[in-house]
Amino acid sequence: MKDGITIAGGDTAQPINTARRVAVVARSAAGFHRTRFLDCGCGAGSYLPHFEALGWQVSGLEFMPEKIAAARAAGLGEDKVVQGDLQALPYASESFDILLFNEVLEHVPSDEAALAEAHRVLKPGGLLVVFSPNRLYPFESHGVLLKQKEQKVKVPVWTPFIPYIPLSIGRRFFHYWARNYWPHELRALVVRSGFTIQEVSYVWQTFEGISGDRSGFLRLARPALRKLSLLLERLPGLRAFGVSQYICARKGDPRR
Repeated sequence: MKDGITIAGGDTAQPINTARRVAVVARSAAGFHRTRFLDCGCGAGSYLPHFEALGWQVSGLEFMPEKIAAARAAGLGEDKVVQGDLQALPYASESFDILLFNEVLEHVPSDEAALAEAHRVLKPGGLLVVFSPNRLYPFESHGVLLKQKEQKVKVPVWTPFIPYIPLSIGRRFFHYWARNYWPHELRALVVRSGFTIQEVSYVWQTFEGISGDRSGFLRLARPALRKLSLLLERLPGLRAFGVSQYICARKGDPRR
């Protein structure tokens, strides 16, 4: 497995966060009609109804059995959500107009293999949209584990500046269970995979407990922090320090 990453992942499908991310993707995809859409690593499929409401033909693929079970419990059958591996997609080449990786790419053992498969199943001119961690954000939102002789201890997600520690040093002390990309690093990865980048942006936190931190202070300060976060997201320069980066890229060179 590349970088020691094993398949894992949480869930970003909180109401405010979901609405904002769906809106970002919908803006990027303006002009696409009768769109066939695949949510790669869709979890319980919580985003699919929102994209279906846009008139898209939606599908989701998920690896983890417990999330497939949750999708079934939510009424999503195999016509909507199937189990599979993002590194070997069970679809014919040039099958989809839009592929979404929503906080997923960092959890795949080989991000390069996943993007190669995305390129294969996208139609020419199709869109790849990616939300993924932003290493400029000064907190490691996935958390890291502090290496000790007999056990690994979770470092609180609010511990600052862990993402700024070079990996060559950090790996001596921490176990990273997900990747965290510098913006230039993620852009280069997407371009190497055969895509032409159309848009780069950043998303700030909505403070809905997505990282799993529900401490008393955050619960009390959440409304104020949310307002501050959404303000900073709109400010040039500072917006680049958001918790996630967003890339919209097209398969192939649009100039051709």
